[in-house]
Amino acid sequence: MATAVRSPDAELLRRLRERERGAWEELYAEYQPRLRAFGYRLAGNVHDADDLVQETFVRAVPRLDQLDPDTADIGAYLFTTLRNLFLKQVERTKRQEPVAEVPEPVLPTPIEDDPERGTMLRRQQDEVRLANARLQPRQRLVLALRELEDRSYAEIGEIVGMKENAVAQLIFRARESLRTELRLVQVDPERLPEECRRYLPLLAAHLDGQLKGPRLEETLGHLDACERCQAALADMREASRRYRTVLLPLGLEADEARAAVEQRLDAAGYWAAGRRGGATARRSKRIGVALAVAVVLGGGGAALGVAVSREPARADAQATSDSIPSATTTSRATTNGPPPQTAPETSPPAPKPKTQATTGVQPTVPPTSPAQKPATEPAVTAPKPAPKPEAKPTPTPEPKQTTPKKPPPDTTAPIVTITGAPGQSTSTDAAEIRFRASEDGVAFTCTLDGAVFEPCASPIALAGLAAGQHTFSVLATDEAGNVGKPASATWTYTPPDTTPPTVTIGAGPAPSTIETDATFTFSAGEDGVAFECSLDGGAWSSCSSPASYSPLGLGGHTFAVRGTDHAGNTGQPASYTWTVVQPLPDLVVSALAQLSATVTNRGTAAAGRSVLTITLVGTFNVPSLAPGASVTFSWSVCRVGTYTAIVDRTQAVAESDETNNTTSRRNTCS
Repeated sequence: MATAVRSPDAELLRRLRERERGAWEELYAEYQPRLRAFGYRLAGNVHDADDLVQETFVRAVPRLDQLDPDTADIGAYLFTTLRNLFLKQVERTKRQEPVAEVPEPVLPTPIEDDPERGTMLRRQQDEVRLANARLQPRQRLVLALRELEDRSYAEIGEIVGMKENAVAQLIFRARESLRTELRLVQVDPERLPEECRRYLPLLAAHLDGQLKGPRLEETLGHLDACERCQAALADMREASRRYRTVLLPLGLEADEARAAVEQRLDAAGYWAAGRRGGATARRSKRIGVALAVAVVLGGGGAALGVAVSREPARADAQATSDSIPSATTTSRATTNGPPPQTAPETSPPAPKPKTQATTGVQPTVPPTSPAQKPATEPAVTAPKPAPKPEAKPTPTPEPKQTTPKKPPPDTTAPIVTITGAPGQSTSTDAAEIRFRASEDGVAFTCTLDGAVFEPCASPIALAGLAAGQHTFSVLATDEAGNVGKPASATWTYTPPDTTPPTVTIGAGPAPSTIETDATFTFSAGEDGVAFECSLDGGAWSSCSSPASYSPLGLGGHTFAVRGTDHAGNTGQPASYTWTVVQPLPDLVVSALAQLSATVTNRGTAAAGRSVLTITLVGTFNVPSLAPGASVTFSWSVCRVGTYTAIVDRTQAVAESDETNNTTSRRNTCS
């Protein structure tokens, strides 16, 4: 049959609502191969895959009338329906991993011509099928949507009912399991450095083209410098390549499979009575003929018998349940005989007792030659019991099957506990956070200071933190998609103090003094500073303000002080220099009157003899004067005019101050 041209979803939905056969054929041609490959990856065998595909079309096609053509995504709707059917089947039957039988692939002729290459390819395909079968059902689900349909994480999340981050974690875990099963793990992930383990989920997202922006640049930067992660990415690519190249074994022919779906849609009243064409009737008749021939000649074996014997129960259950029947219309056919089809639900029950499958015993049928095939279709449509009394086996009661109790859905969210975090205050810009969940198999996502939650693993190392308060939060999502409450840790990073204190000297002696003791006051620009002092370059010793020194010798002196804060920072010392001088006399004219003058020694040393000169009066000899001593000179005649009195030491000893030994007075002698 020629491949139908794909129509836009809106147009296709409109034509399906009008029950146009061409639209149905386009829909089937477009989605049947994709759904079959998808179902095969989920179920693990071609027969269950065909059952899932047929049931998907039967359930979904009538409901397409309810979709809005302007916004509908037919592909997403069909894949979601198949996904629901598969999960219901898993919950009901608790099917064991299909590792006993692996369907043989039909290889291209060039491979078959090379036995060695064919054997290697078949072995590799078997390994991939077994590895896929050992994955958890939800892992198989998201991996098939990603690898076969090339769906984005957001689209997969909409189909499977999970958040995008949970989808990313589930795909990563599926790939890790697949790599392990295929022996493609060159380095044990548990032995990788923490940084590399943190990047493994990002490498999986990078392989799918789901990383963007700074996270992509960061991942590429790490990948360029890390050979381990380069090897891990190469393993992921190889596992993906092998997964995509597994061939799907042959099942029903496309026309026959489509006809089986059409027949079930007919039985459900999907096609309008007046729109049933002759082609449908002919297809139904052909299916009936094939079914009757298979029953009479034994084609299809016990699998066909099970399908026929259980059909009434399946027809009743279909009206009230969304779960997958244990045997649907595409039964377990072999690729060498005509594919058996389930009789229409409106077929008469007469042929049903003619099979031996209802007793659970397999009849022994000799090889069928062309001469044994029925000559005409009428002979098949009205079959008579085959005269084989000698080969009829003793009926054996079919063992009673116990339906396992359906476990309640997992609605309990995991609880995350932070087991290691910094204290309330820290002086380092790095931190290590450790955490765990109350159940296994959860996916963690973390955030720092309100950023977007991203995949993470415990322990997580943080570095290059800014000064101030920080809050780290972690979420856990279990395999059922339940998201727990976040656990958080808050701390404050205070950078270490690297600024030394500044010390200031407040008071000290005069720059030049005869005082032989000195007192200094000083302070720093911050509290808690420890001071050390040094005099004239001596050793530093602890001190506090004020600091005093006595006695001091004549000459120059230097006082220095420095401070050390709590962080151990020591500042530059502050210093003060002054000079202690020898005491000297200081002769001054302390009093000058009309008829007298007084000379006083205000210095700190005794003054030798000196001379007092008074203009208009004359000169007087001043005897030696002790410090603080005075002598007065007088005369009897007043002179009108200005008196200028000057006292002058001899040149033997200098005075401490020779600028104050002159004074003047204006006399009127009145």
